[in-house]
Amino acid sequence: MTAPPLAVVRREAATKRLPLYLLGGASRHVDLDGPALRLRQSRATDLRYPLARLSRIVAGQTIQWSSKALCACMEARIPIIFLGKGKEPLGYVLPAQPRPSRLDDAIQEYVSLDQWRPGYQNWLRAERMRALREWYTQRALHGHEVSESEYRELVRAHIYQGTACLAPVPPMYHSAITALVAETLVRSGVSARYQTNGGEALELLQDITSFMDLVLRLEIHGMGDRVYGTDAALLSILHMFAEALQGRCLGILRRLHKTLSERLEQWH
Repeated sequence: MTAPPLAVVRREAATKRLPLYLLGGASRHVDLDGPALRLRQSRATDLRYPLARLSRIVAGQTIQWSSKALCACMEARIPIIFLGKGKEPLGYVLPAQPRPSRLDDAIQEYVSLDQWRPGYQNWLRAERMRALREWYTQRALHGHEVSESEYRELVRAHIYQGTACLAPVPPMYHSAITALVAETLVRSGVSARYQTNGGEALELLQDITSFMDLVLRLEIHGMGDRVYGTDAALLSILHMFAEALQGRCLGILRRLHKTLSERLEQWH
C-alpha cells in the first residue's frame, strides 16, 4: 500500500502557512491546479494543497514536478528542498529576491571587502557560543544541570575544534531544518549564498542550517531513541520545536545585520 505524503499539519487558522513533506511511496506527479498544487497518485485519490497554505516543501526523489507547479511555488515564494536517497538535502529551488532587504545590501557590501571571511567566521563562532551558553543556563533553570566538564567538552568540540560530540540529527531532521532556514531567508529578503569577486562564497543557507542543527541537537539531547523512528514520528517531534527554531533563525539574522552594519560603519 502506498504511503500518503507526509504533511505535518494541524487544523489551525486558515491563514497559517504550514510545511509540506512529500516523501516515500511510489512515483507521483505534482501539477498546478488553479491556486493549488495537485499531487496525482496512480493508486490513491489525488491530493490538493492550496499554495496560500504552504510555507515550504520538502520533496523526495519519487516526486515528479511539472514546470507550472515549480513556477507557481516560486511566484508564491515557497522554497523547495529536494532530497537524496538517504533523505539528506540534495538541492533546492528558491524564488528570486525582487526587493532585496537592508541585510542583503549589507552582506553584498561586506563580502566585497578583502578580509571579510575572518570577521564572518568569528561571528559564527560567537553565535555558536551564545547557543551553548543559553542552553547551559536554561538546563540549570529547569533543574537539569549539565556538569561543568560536559559543558567544557561541548565548547571545545563545537567552538574551537569544529567537530561534534553531540549525536548527529537524522538526515530527515537536517532536511527539514534546511527548508525552515530557506523559508526564513526568503521571507527576510536575503539569498542562500553570496559570491565574492575573489571566487569565494558566503554560504548563508548552509551556515545558518549548521547553526540550527546545533540548536536542535541541544534541544533533543538526552531524548534517546525518541528522536529516531518513522518519518512521521520525526517530523512530529520537529513540529514541536519549529516555531522556536524559526524565532532563533530570525534572531541570528538580526544580529548578523547589526554586526555587519557596525563593521561597515567602521570601514566607511
